[in-house]
Amino acid sequence: MEQHVYLGRNRLKARYIDKYKFLSKYYDSHEIYVRSTDVNRTLTSAMSNMYGMYGENARPGLDYPNCTDCWPKGFIPIAIHTVPEDTDYTVNADAKNCTRQNDLQKLLQETPEFKQMEKDQQKLFENISSNAGEPIGPLELWKIADAMYIEKLHNLTFPHWLNQKWDGRPLFDVINDTSAIVERWINGLGKPFGRLST
Repeated sequence: MEQHVYLGRNRLKARYIDKYKFLSKYYDSHEIYVRSTDVNRTLTSAMSNMYGMYGENARPGLDYPNCTDCWPKGFIPIAIHTVPEDTDYTVNADAKNCTRQNDLQKLLQETPEFKQMEKDQQKLFENISSNAGEPIGPLELWKIADAMYIEKLHNLTFPHWLNQKWDGRPLFDVINDTSAIVERWINGLGKPFGRLST
């Protein structure tokens, strides 16, 4: 939350309110609409961003109750809008009921490129699956890549198996690169879809 308050105050407010005057310094519900995925973590992040953007200029009695013992100073209750996670095709890239993405994923699995990746990287996926304790193939690799990213971001120690080399390269890099390719393919980008009419 602290990082999002910082982001709201020192990046979003500094740019869109202070520098470009795109938004007024006081919260106006007609000027900004906040949308988040329907996940506690992202809702809290959105609230923290808004507190950072508008908390310093919040006016007691106008933007929030003028009650020092019953209300946090500067906290404006800004609505954060959501839709159910499984039908959120705008903010949730992995909405389960997105027919288009499901169709692309089925098509992808039939392409020569995808089948070749599965074949070429079979030992890689077996190694990752064995160490992760669950089946990991091209479509599940993002789980490992995301976890590695967060661990690296917070200077956490990787499990020993992630520090090994794979074909002369750090396994971390191989997982990231492979995951990035699959992510593009899943979203209909790249070579496998260049020749398909979908």
